[in-house]
Amino acid sequence: MPGTIHIPVGLTGKTLTVDAFPDGSDTAASTGTSLTEATNRDGLYTYSESTLTGLHHLIVRESSVPVYDCWAVLATSGTVTSEESRAAALHLPAIETDTQDLQNSIGTPTDLGSGETVADNLADLYEAETGQVVPWLVAHLDSTSGDNVFLRLSAHDGNLRELNITTLDATATGTLSVREYDAASGATTFTETFAATDLVNGAFEKTHASPGLTANKLYIATITITENGNTHTNRILLPVGP
Repeated sequence: MPGTIHIPVGLTGKTLTVDAFPDGSDTAASTGTSLTEATNRDGLYTYSESTLTGLHHLIVRESSVPVYDCWAVLATSGTVTSEESRAAALHLPAIETDTQDLQNSIGTPTDLGSGETVADNLADLYEAETGQVVPWLVAHLDSTSGDNVFLRLSAHDGNLRELNITTLDATATGTLSVREYDAASGATTFTETFAATDLVNGAFEKTHASPGLTANKLYIATITITENGNTHTNRILLPVGP
């Protein structure tokens, strides 16, 4: 038994036909199909469909002149009522459309995009939205060269909110290079490297022995974080007291 397609044209007493165009196509799959007005529901026209299925753009004509257009997911059984918009015909509420847009951006298990996991794509999307990852350093400095220096290298977004480096890239690395700020030669005082094994609670933490610092000096630290193939650089001033 064929499907019954309802088209609420809103015009009564007319001799009408309908052309059906598959979604996205400019070539009609059927043309000139006669419409029958319902007996008691003025302006509602119907026709039987025994061949076409899926989403179609329907153009209703009177003597070859278009008088109404609508959308319907055609079927060869049951009853289908056309809708004025494509989205309404597909019965897609806004939340489903938004979810699909987000899924297209971050990737799915079958279409992961540039990252190897959905988490990678979330990190890439976050970086794209904030525009940057800013390395930041907290150091406990002492002028005694034999003392250890505690270093914490973290990542922040453009609003200086701390990011979890492990979430960005569990294999991320970092570097640190410290020199005296006003040294004529710009000689490096000490350097440090950070590996994924140094990650603690989303930041690099490490202790550097014998930094060779001098009291009452101002130092500048150049820090980098490399994650997902992207290297981010920042410079921090480090004053050393007496």
